[in-house]
Amino acid sequence: MQLNFLGTSGAKSLPLFRSQHPQSVAARQDPSRRRHPSCAYVEAEGWGLLLDAGRFDVGELLEDKPFRGVCVTHFHPDHVQGLFPLRWAAGEPFPVFAPQDEVGCADLTTWSSRLDWRRVEPFQTIDFGPFVLTPVPLNHEPCCLGWCVETPAARFAWLTDTSGLPTETLAYLRGWQPDAIAIDCTYPPRETPHPAHNDLTQVLRIHAQLAPETTWLLHLNEAILQWLEEHPDALPEGVALPVENQPLSLIHRGNLTLKS
Repeated sequence: MQLNFLGTSGAKSLPLFRSQHPQSVAARQDPSRRRHPSCAYVEAEGWGLLLDAGRFDVGELLEDKPFRGVCVTHFHPDHVQGLFPLRWAAGEPFPVFAPQDEVGCADLTTWSSRLDWRRVEPFQTIDFGPFVLTPVPLNHEPCCLGWCVETPAARFAWLTDTSGLPTETLAYLRGWQPDAIAIDCTYPPRETPHPAHNDLTQVLRIHAQLAPETTWLLHLNEAILQWLEEHPDALPEGVALPVENQPLSLIHRGNLTLKS
């Protein structure tokens, strides 16, 4: 399985408009430090799958890819806004697996043309080409689902947005044993958890509970990035900041490598 993080921030993105925060200034000066809204692309055996579509330009990024479908976590704009222009794409409709949310996002599901909406239930297993997909509940409103993505080569969990993990999701992931996860880490350590988004303390606890080979941090913003820069030893081995648009090859346990 090949994994490419296309967006690792939330709605704020980086740089933040008109912000003079050191992290936004640095991102303006160095394009490699820019972070876009939530979006990842996985590929296996000639099938490409999008996890969220927070980048409005995601269609341009996938133009020459074997893209086949989308898994949506929830309908906040920073997770689905890239689907708006894809409604009018040429060619056959493609499936969009999404939670049972009747409100959605504006008219996205009303005027959908090329978007074949397929509503899913938690823990409903979906066979999709070389992928086995399983949505799992997350602690976020509105209805939000993480996605467990499995191929014969690897298991990867996309877990944004959430504050901690529901008991049933934690139990499922413990049994499933992901090789890698990517998870919401919006805040530096807090005394009281935020109701909708993880802080670093929660993430490190989940990393210890699941023991994946690698845990990547998502939903990154000025505050958490600045805190991590000021505390360079805060992340234990196996917990890392993802780099956007740098493909990775995921292989079962112990064999996670950058694409050559």
